Amino acid sequence: TATDDGGAADEGDSANPWTTGATVVVNASSYASVILDNETNAMLALYTPECGEPCAVYEKIADVFRHEGHHVVFGRADVTREPQLARFFQAQRNPTLLWFPRGDKNNIVRYGGDVDLHEIVGFINDMTGSHRQPDGKLEPGAGRVAQIERLLRDRAADLVLGRNLQQLSEEVAQAASDLPHSKRYVFYYQRLLRQLMKGSPIDRVLERENAAIDQLLNGGGGGGGGIGGGSKMSRAERDEAHKLHNIISGVVDIIVDHLQGERQSAEAAAVAEKRRLMEEQQKRLHEEGELAGDEEEFTEQAEAVKATKEEL
Repeated sequence: TATDDGGAADEGDSANPWTTGATVVVNASSYASVILDNETNAMLALYTPECGEPCAVYEKIADVFRHEGHHVVFGRADVTREPQLARFFQAQRNPTLLWFPRGDKNNIVRYGGDVDLHEIVGFINDMTGSHRQPDGKLEPGAGRVAQIERLLRDRAADLVLGRNLQQLSEEVAQAASDLPHSKRYVFYYQRLLRQLMKGSPIDRVLERENAAIDQLLNGGGGGGGGIGGGSKMSRAERDEAHKLHNIISGVVDIIVDHLQGERQSAEAAAVAEKRRLMEEQQKRLHEEGELAGDEEEFTEQAEAVKATKEEL
């Protein structure tokens, strides 16, 4: 069998079909159980012993995704030992990389790009909704769903005021239908909305959720995230907790931006009102000045008439 870290193995041994995050030896008899399991995504590399560096890259890619649980399985088959698989898939490149999507194993994708760590990690991220960097760490902002954040940003006032939340939740659910790879994170956005619908203010909800996640990551148990706690957490569970933390941070940013915008709007309105009052005052002073000028001219004319009469 292949070792858990993707190391060399006796190709003649039967592979552990449930190994994830590392390459699994595949042969004609194990292919169906390893690659065609509808509960997982799978990638299969068909190669020859002369594969060299590209196969080493494939091993690194398997290691990058080792903490995705059963989300991705990486299989490998030596075509000199498994000519049936080579003929069936018309393997021409060394290695030939095939992608088998979860739940749709008939829709096989033949990877045609370079056997490059960065490119294939990006390809798998796109295919699965994962958020891995080539070093195996999570991408910044992993877990956040841009489409949902845009929707919440447009409705930030409703979040702050606790209004129209049922309608907003339905819109989030509708958006989720177009985001198959992000459904588990969309569910968390909906969880936040459900708490708001119970009457909790947005700042209290975010503070409570953030504290629960911090407790999990720092060694406490329980919490509302639905994941294990403390030192017993697996790497995959910790990554999921960090993704939820990122979602909270994204919602906080939305609320802060909204409140700052409201404050700036209020300040702008106050400045506009002050300018209006100043303009009215200037107009009034100008009008009073014109009246004063008219009175002065009338007085001068009256005095001139009086002087003329005296001369006569």
